Amino acid sequence: MALSEFLSGLVGGICVLIGVYVTHKLSESKRHNEQADIIKGVLQGLHDEIETLWEIYTERVGKIVETLQDGQGFEGYWVVSQDYFTVYSSNAHLIGQITDVDLRKEIISTYTIAKSLLDTFRMNNELVSRLEQSSLLANETNKEEHKQEVIMRRQQVALYAAGLKQIHADLKTRTSSLLRSLRKYGVLNERQ
Repeated sequence: MALSEFLSGLVGGICVLIGVYVTHKLSESKRHNEQADIIKGVLQGLHDEIETLWEIYTERVGKIVETLQDGQGFEGYWVVSQDYFTVYSSNAHLIGQITDVDLRKEIISTYTIAKSLLDTFRMNNELVSRLEQSSLLANETNKEEHKQEVIMRRQQVALYAAGLKQIHADLKTRTSSLLRSLRKYGVLNERQ
C-alpha cells in the first residue's frame, strides 16, 4: 500500500510541476505578446508623429530652406516654442526595449537630428533678430559703422544658413529612411 501511495504522490507531484511549468510558460508568452503589442503601438505612433511633423515642417519652412542659394541667409523667423515630439518623449522608456538594434538606433538618431534642427532654427531666429536691430539702428543713424554692422550680421546669417541647410538635408534623408524602415517593420499593418 505504501508503494502505491508513494507512486500516486510522485505522479501527482510531477503533474503539478508540469502544470506549474506550462502555466509559467503560457504566462511568459502572454507577457511577451503584450510587450510586443505595446512596442508595435509605440512604433506606429512614432511613424505617424514623424510623418506628420515632417509634412508640416516641409510645407511651412523646409521647402524655403531647400531653395536657399549658396551665400544666402534664411532671414525669416520660424518660431519653435514647444516640444513637438510628444510620442517620442512620452515613450522614451520603451525605445530601449525595441529589439531591432538598427531600427532603435535609426529612431534615436533621427529624433536627435530633428531636435538639433529645432535648436538651429532657434539660433537662426536670434541672429535674424540681431540683424533686424542693426538694420533699424543703421537706418536711424545712417552711420557707416552701423551699416558695416548690418553687413557683418547679414554675413553671419548667411554662414549660419549653410549649416541649417546641411542639417535639413541630413534630417530629410534620415526621416525618409526611418519611415521606410518603420513601414518595412510592419507598423502600417493593424495590430492583432
